[in-house]
Amino acid sequence: MSKNGTTSTATRERILRYALEEFLEHGVKSVKMDDIAAGLGVSKRTIYELFGDKENMLAEAIEFYGRELDKELNLISETTPNMMEAYVRITISLFSELQRMNPSFYLDLRRHGQAVEVVRRMRADQRQKDLEFVTKFVEEGYFRDDLDYELVLEMQDLQKEMIMEKELYRKFSFFDIMRTVNDMNFRSVCTKKGMQELEKSLRKVREEFADEFSLVERMKKQ
Repeated sequence: MSKNGTTSTATRERILRYALEEFLEHGVKSVKMDDIAAGLGVSKRTIYELFGDKENMLAEAIEFYGRELDKELNLISETTPNMMEAYVRITISLFSELQRMNPSFYLDLRRHGQAVEVVRRMRADQRQKDLEFVTKFVEEGYFRDDLDYELVLEMQDLQKEMIMEKELYRKFSFFDIMRTVNDMNFRSVCTKKGMQELEKSLRKVREEFADEFSLVERMKKQ
């Protein structure tokens, strides 16, 4: 790659990182291209030359976010030999992400066709990963073997859609909603062995990361 190509790629990534943070914190509608240019100290011309318009930038930002999150979660899985402990660490990482997300971000996405298509593809890819995850947990004896997990996952998706439609985030924090739904769904499919391993993994992670104690403890008590 040429020097100019490398510079262009670095600039694109820098803009995507900043735009993503702004979208997540303030919602898509509230963030203008002018705001992104001013915040980064780059010209609007540069942004428009790289992305064309806000619609395309948003779609690319979501794809970028998905890739970065996958890297982080894969690293956790690869460096944590115990499957249940890896689940606990991944869950904490995801909840940390939720803490910085404005519910408006999800609501605004529905108005952007390209972004919706990107999310749809990402969800389809994630569904396959979720089924592989479930299969491993069933094989290890952590999850019950008498359930149709494709149906379970479909029902979980419907839960999330209902949460947004009923606007529960206006009454409860988005973090607390997703934490409760996740913990309720996970524990409901665990075997006795799975529950024991979950509690063991929670204790280990809590002891290892004293600064994360409150978060893990809240998960444990749900």
